[in-house]
Amino acid sequence: MLHEQQKKALKAAFPHTVPNLTGFLFLGFAYGIYMHSAGLSVVYTFFMASLIYGGSLELLAVGFLLGPFAPLETLFLAIMIQLRHLFYGIAMLGLGVSILSLVIFKAEHFILPAMLGILGIFLLAKPKLEQQFMEANASL
Repeated sequence: MLHEQQKKALKAAFPHTVPNLTGFLFLGFAYGIYMHSAGLSVVYTFFMASLIYGGSLELLAVGFLLGPFAPLETLFLAIMIQLRHLFYGIAMLGLGVSILSLVIFKAEHFILPAMLGILGIFLLAKPKLEQQFMEANASL
């Protein structure tokens, strides 16, 4: 059972989630229709939507399932599609700086110090990255 404070927080947060909810509902319906029109079962639809993290891969998986058996190509394409999450992870490097800025500067004023801190991290790392890049290219 939810405590009163949790109910109040849920009531305050729910209106802010409605745009995401409607987007996901629309995409979910479209995906279900696409799977059905491809002749795939509701079971496939449920498990693929539950287990695959990445909408574009879910849509391409329909073609993989209906096409000729090519496990290596399918694996390679799946890895390449999901590799974009690596770049999302790089953005998380600044999470520590953002949290520190939030603690120091409070919620009203933390954005600019956090951005400057993240920029500083990248500027400090730049010479080392350039050196590694030059060494890697020199061996080619």
